Amino acid sequence: MTPMQPTWHQLIRSHLPRLDLPPQQEEEAVAELAQLLEDAAAEDGVDPDSSDAVNLWMKTQIPQWKALAQEIENRHRSAKTSRPLAPGVNHGENGKASLDGLILDCRFALRKLAKDRGFTAAVLLTLAVGIGLNTAVFGIINAVLFKPLPVADSRELVNIYTYDTAATSMSQMPLSFPDLQDLKEQSTSLTALAGHTMVELVWEVDETSELITGELVTGNFFSTLGVEAALGRTITAEDDLPGNLSAIVVLSHSTWQRRFGEDPGIIGQEIRLNGRIYTIVGVTPAGFSGLTRGFAPPLWIPVRSGYALGATSTMRMGTATAGVERFADRNPLWIWAIGRLKPAVQITQLESEIGTIATRLQNEYPETNGRRSYLLHATDSVRVLPMIDTILFGSSAVVMAIVVLILLIASTNIANMLLARVAYRRKEIVTRLALGASRSAVIRQLQLECLLLALAGGVLGLGLALATNKALASFDSQITLDLSLDLRVFFFTLVVATLSAVVFGLAPAFAATRVSISNALRCDGRGATNSRAKRRLRAALVVAQVAMSMLLLICAGLSLRSMLNAHQVDPGFDSSNVVVAEFAPNLQGYSEERAEEFYDNLRERLVAHSGIRSIGYANFLPLTFSFSSAGVAAENESRPPEEWPQIGRTYVSPGYFATLGIPILKGRSFSEHDSAEDPLVAIVNQTMAELLWPNEDAIGKRLKVDDGSEGLYLVVGVARNGKYWTLGEEPRSHLFRSLTQHPQGQLNLVVRSEGNLQLALSAIRREARALDERVAITGLEPLAERISDSLLLPRASALLFGFAGLAGLLLAAFGLYGVISYGVSQRTREIGIRMAMGARPLSIIRLAVQEAVILTALGAALGILAAVATTKALSSVLYGISATDALTFTVVPLFLIAVALIAALIPARRASVVDPVQALYWE
Repeated sequence: MTPMQPTWHQLIRSHLPRLDLPPQQEEEAVAELAQLLEDAAAEDGVDPDSSDAVNLWMKTQIPQWKALAQEIENRHRSAKTSRPLAPGVNHGENGKASLDGLILDCRFALRKLAKDRGFTAAVLLTLAVGIGLNTAVFGIINAVLFKPLPVADSRELVNIYTYDTAATSMSQMPLSFPDLQDLKEQSTSLTALAGHTMVELVWEVDETSELITGELVTGNFFSTLGVEAALGRTITAEDDLPGNLSAIVVLSHSTWQRRFGEDPGIIGQEIRLNGRIYTIVGVTPAGFSGLTRGFAPPLWIPVRSGYALGATSTMRMGTATAGVERFADRNPLWIWAIGRLKPAVQITQLESEIGTIATRLQNEYPETNGRRSYLLHATDSVRVLPMIDTILFGSSAVVMAIVVLILLIASTNIANMLLARVAYRRKEIVTRLALGASRSAVIRQLQLECLLLALAGGVLGLGLALATNKALASFDSQITLDLSLDLRVFFFTLVVATLSAVVFGLAPAFAATRVSISNALRCDGRGATNSRAKRRLRAALVVAQVAMSMLLLICAGLSLRSMLNAHQVDPGFDSSNVVVAEFAPNLQGYSEERAEEFYDNLRERLVAHSGIRSIGYANFLPLTFSFSSAGVAAENESRPPEEWPQIGRTYVSPGYFATLGIPILKGRSFSEHDSAEDPLVAIVNQTMAELLWPNEDAIGKRLKVDDGSEGLYLVVGVARNGKYWTLGEEPRSHLFRSLTQHPQGQLNLVVRSEGNLQLALSAIRREARALDERVAITGLEPLAERISDSLLLPRASALLFGFAGLAGLLLAAFGLYGVISYGVSQRTREIGIRMAMGARPLSIIRLAVQEAVILTALGAALGILAAVATTKALSSVLYGISATDALTFTVVPLFLIAVALIAALIPARRASVVDPVQALYWE
């Protein structure tokens, strides 16, 4: 037979020491304590028939019975209501919580959270999204801005840039190769100075080929960085001696994995680049991906042999000097420099020394170095380029502010959920206070539950961020980032989770303990005197949610309208029914004559296709982030070339303007008769014609170009203005020159079809392969897709703010729904009385929705004020609308109010069908 469980009165008698009170007072205290514990145990779902469960639960409530007995004696003697002892927190003699007490508190908090599974799941899901989004975004920003370069002693490295002392806008340029050599030889503060530059290469594999961007490096590049090969060896100084044209290549670790399956026997194997055979001599370590964050070169080649074998730098400023060997030419700037400081040498010492060397070079080579000096930046402080880094930091701050705003909206939602839960737990909290718990102890207990929720949400958020980062890293692209979750990301997540716990948990915890114990017990847990204060707090949280959501939605509306406007911007050409392809036969060993023959033959083959209307070539296409500029002046210009305006330039073939639908407003287009033997001809756009010859006819005028061109160009046509670099640019000058007079090795083919773009694409591929099965074809796609990158900024802005605005809208609607639902539940008796007195359902709905209207209107007004103050920062990325666009600032608030009303109508309608009898009986 199972022995009977002791009663709560008996349990109290067995645990509580004898009180130093009169017998009647002692019996009253024991009875009160037994009743309170019985009620609290029932509230917590403790099985009264399980002695183990009861004893464990009692330990969480009253760890120190002697202290409780002392407090009861003090209470009865002083007749005060203070309750310094906190059941559930084990106080030592000095008032500090012991480890055992903390463990008991955690077990109690976990049990409460496990009991309220629906609440816990909702909070964790909301937190996981909010914290996960913040962690994922910070992980990307961390990879771009904060992760150190995977090199040895990066604090000793310094980047050296050329800058033009007369042009502040050109302050971070590469060096010329002779300048690099002079700095290397004359500096006494550096142990080494290395150079590197990106180059385009054609990688041929079996019958296919693709265009990649590799890197040419000086022989001391890897040794300067302290990077050793994971397999084989790196490039050494012997590989880059003058006259040494050995074709060797070092692969990146990711290329070795992706293309060769981590074959350990890769050393000595051969690959074909630019039509030539290169021997693989090494593989870099897994963590090394070059010096440009976000860009991972697939391979490295010695700079001298790379140039000798046909590689061309993608970044070159200035024109090569005729008759001067490339590595002796001081005019073109094309190689980036990185040096390593000697021990104990400060960067300020190097700056002084480099300044002295720059002055010496200015005096020795005034024609090329007369206006050149050098800037130094610690390598650790550079992400891409110092001038670009400012944009990166600014845009990163904006993105982080947006995702933090979403987390704040989520936190206010959780705070509202906690307030509702506090109301549900009012009897439990009042019981704890009546048992002697101090207000601070109850707040700590509630905050502990919030902290456990936040940490669990943080773990889920880390998992979400990890999955997002893996998905991003899976793309096979040279634009790569190290998105691994390092200690910096873990610390960020911990801080975000902890702050979230404070933000969404503190206010409900204070509200929960601001009660009158006697009133609360007398009302059996209902109608506490602070209900009005709690309603105000919940209302304030909803107003904050609506305001933040309004700000995000207005930004989203502006970005969306901007993107739609960007699609309507006239680029100055017709991209419909036009396909493009890029060819680089010069990188595959073609001579200039052979490349020209290839282009002519391809054109003749394509013209024979019935579905093709016109064909043209250009070295650069508009709105594709590929452009070139040079100083241009009218024939009678007396200023020196360095003072001429920099004007965009493009080499185009006959048929280019017709294929892209660019009108020639005056004069003529280029023709096949504009040969190299004929006078040089050019076409200018309207802006350039007005710049050089205002109020004059440009046709027949002559101009000169500072890019090594000899002779004057005769203007034979004026083309309509267009967009060349970005859709948002102001009208800019542009110069077109004839490809028949200036053949180029690497060109873009443009083809206008009758309408079937797939047939045109297939024809280009087929005819090009028929001429040379190994020729590299890149960017074979409709022109509309090629130029879609020009919409990247407005699209990214619309996507970012759109997602943030939608998330904020849903959270705000959910918060409003919760507030109205809670308000309806708290006013059930009032609604029942109104219904019993004849109130109509419509009046009940109006009563319930009234609060939502007021809260939404107040939040919307605050959000509009915040938007007016902050959207000016978006002006630079908006097309065709102002940052305070009236339509957006009108439609978005109306839309938000409509959504809020829908969210409020659901519980309001539920209130309108309440049975008066049941409502009064429930109350």
